[in-house]
Amino acid sequence: MGSLVTDYFVPTSELIKERLEIYNISQKELAIRLNMSEKHISELLNNKVLLTMDMAVALEKVINIKYDVLMNYEIKYRGYLEKKKEIEQLEKEDLTEICSKFQIDFMRKKKWINLPDGSSKAEKVYELLKFFGVKRVENILPVYANRVYEYSFKEDGYSIEPLLVWIRKCEIEARKQEVNEYNKGKFEEALNDIKKLMEKEDVYIFSQIKSICNNNGVYFVMEEAVPNSKVRGAFTWIGENPVIQISLRYCSNDHFWFAFFHEVGHLILHAKKSQNFIDYQQKDLNIKRELEADKYSRNTILSDEVYENFVKQEIKNISREKIKKFAKINSIHPGILVGRLQHDGFLPWSRYNELKQQYEWVE
Repeated sequence: MGSLVTDYFVPTSELIKERLEIYNISQKELAIRLNMSEKHISELLNNKVLLTMDMAVALEKVINIKYDVLMNYEIKYRGYLEKKKEIEQLEKEDLTEICSKFQIDFMRKKKWINLPDGSSKAEKVYELLKFFGVKRVENILPVYANRVYEYSFKEDGYSIEPLLVWIRKCEIEARKQEVNEYNKGKFEEALNDIKKLMEKEDVYIFSQIKSICNNNGVYFVMEEAVPNSKVRGAFTWIGENPVIQISLRYCSNDHFWFAFFHEVGHLILHAKKSQNFIDYQQKDLNIKRELEADKYSRNTILSDEVYENFVKQEIKNISREKIKKFAKINSIHPGILVGRLQHDGFLPWSRYNELKQQYEWVE
């Protein structure tokens, strides 16, 4: 069994009995000192009744342990018992499907939840509930599934449970960031500084993007996509501040920059606080917005006009050197151009991939 069950908290009664022994005070004498019945004192010393605040204050006078120390012991011990009871109740259920759907082993591997080796399925699900901040598994979907409609996604179809895990993790990480007040105009100006990073190859660009975003009132979170979530990026709000979330799916710079500016496109073109971006009753509207965000992303990275002129001139002989030269002139990484040419069918998917900057998630 894992630590959730085997963690042990000393009952407050043991602390009290230890002091009574030191002071040579019997159970009967304690009852007299506290003006209580012997029965009640017996129940207290055998953990059959809760230690109350007034009793803790009274005990402080007798056994010389501060009342807040006694109450702290009591709270921890009772909390331990309640956790133990919840886990024991979970152990009566078939949790295999829950563990699989919510990708709990992936969460443990990523240290998104705290689980020691050998944890039972019940302990895993208990930590899942803590992660989502709910009492029961059946509370997760009612609370969090509605949030899917508050997001604009760049995704390829998904399973709801791992998607909710990813959304929740991004929310947790975003709330750790400190951001300034959001101003759309100032953020649009700051995008010029972010665009300058498109030429770079090192992974330090991500911390620079985060800094620029935070300074201009935007949360920026990168978290690995949970298996079967198939998410590339998402956009939402926390309070008055936008949140851009990127999974770095496919782990190359062309995919990153397109996904990033796609979510920026939703912020610049469509965003209104609390506006829902995904609503299955408005599919045509959602498709229209996605296409607009795609177009914004393409043209922010490299204008359609400039790109199309390059393709028109070089279509018959797109070489590595021409790609590198054109990318340098237009202040983008050559891998970004390769990705677009591949996407549009002007290059095979296998060609010139060595020009892309590849990334890898590390533990």
